[in-house]
Amino acid sequence: MNRTFLAVAAVALVAAAAPAAADAGLRRPSGTYTGLGGRLQLSVQGGGFELAAFTFKCGAVTGSTALNDVPITRRRGRYRFSIFAHGGVTYSDEESPDNAVIRFSGRFTPRAGRALGTFRIRTPRCGGTGLVEWIARHRAYG
Repeated sequence: MNRTFLAVAAVALVAAAAPAAADAGLRRPSGTYTGLGGRLQLSVQGGGFELAAFTFKCGAVTGSTALNDVPITRRRGRYRFSIFAHGGVTYSDEESPDNAVIRFSGRFTPRAGRALGTFRIRTPRCGGTGLVEWIARHRAYG
């Protein structure tokens, strides 16, 4: 009886310590992240993106769009984000802006040094971008 109790107690102790040990290296993302050669800017504060701005190719011109207030959630041991939205797109040739369908998702590395993910944009002028993979690195202030 005493050995059984000790075995059950040891298993319970290890099971309780496992999530804490796995999350020991997990850092909450914050600050500014830059990627795609400066074409992707992410500003993280609190529980989400204050601003996620990116540019994409559209034939001979470049399109630009931005999303505000994208929530970041903690799932499966990582900080992740995903949004399906409609947003305005402006073009480098200064023709009339369009309303676009935007899919933007990704995750942060455990130490929050990088963010990686995909975006897809569909506009009336350009059609779809296809799935664009990106990696952004945390930019240190100074």
